[in-house]
Amino acid sequence: MIITISSEKGGTGKTTLGVVIAETLIRHGKKVLFIDLDPNCSLSEVYGYALKETNSTAFYKSEIESIEPYHVKDIENNKGKGSIDIIPADIDLNLYGNVMDLTLRGRIKKLGYKDRYDYILIDPPGNWCSHTRNAIFASDKLVITGTCSALDYRATTNYIDLLSNCDIEIDLTVLVNRYSERTNQDGIFELYKQNLGDYMYPQAVPDIRSLRRLTSDPSYELIPSIQARLNPIVTYITGVEL
Repeated sequence: MIITISSEKGGTGKTTLGVVIAETLIRHGKKVLFIDLDPNCSLSEVYGYALKETNSTAFYKSEIESIEPYHVKDIENNKGKGSIDIIPADIDLNLYGNVMDLTLRGRIKKLGYKDRYDYILIDPPGNWCSHTRNAIFASDKLVITGTCSALDYRATTNYIDLLSNCDIEIDLTVLVNRYSERTNQDGIFELYKQNLGDYMYPQAVPDIRSLRRLTSDPSYELIPSIQARLNPIVTYITGVEL
């Protein structure tokens, strides 16, 4: 399965969600490939693979028959051997903005990555551009993240309207992320449910401080109670029973 985690603005927790999904899946014996298409390189920096020669720009442009992703980590337990690999982003990726919208899908198919990995997670830029379109057209599922702010709600509805206006059909989930009664604007979650309920994960994802530590140190082990709160979200998105 190929999953794109996306938003039309920054600060919605899309990279954090990708790390949570990957780190959960590998503990259940799954092989995961990250493709970072965001020139901010946030995901690549999480795993320490920013500014590498083999990167997403090279992946787009190369005509060679094989590009080997960087190997990040293995975890082996009674559920099997899980692993994470990554094709990191390139800070100059914005300079390569005229890439055809189906290039990524073709490269993934040509290199056999969908057969090699159980899950491919794509992290595109926080705006509508050729890299975001490449991610969507390559994917089986799109997850749109947004917080409980009026700005994020507007960005999310605009994104869905854009997909509809472009006649793009994809399995879509809206995830209201980083929810806190103290910091989130009144009534916004209710607006999400009222107008986007058909697409939504039914509950808001809580703002869990330890997730910030996970994205600064992927070797950090979430305590079981936190992982238990996250498992239903990962199951909803990936279909893996945890």
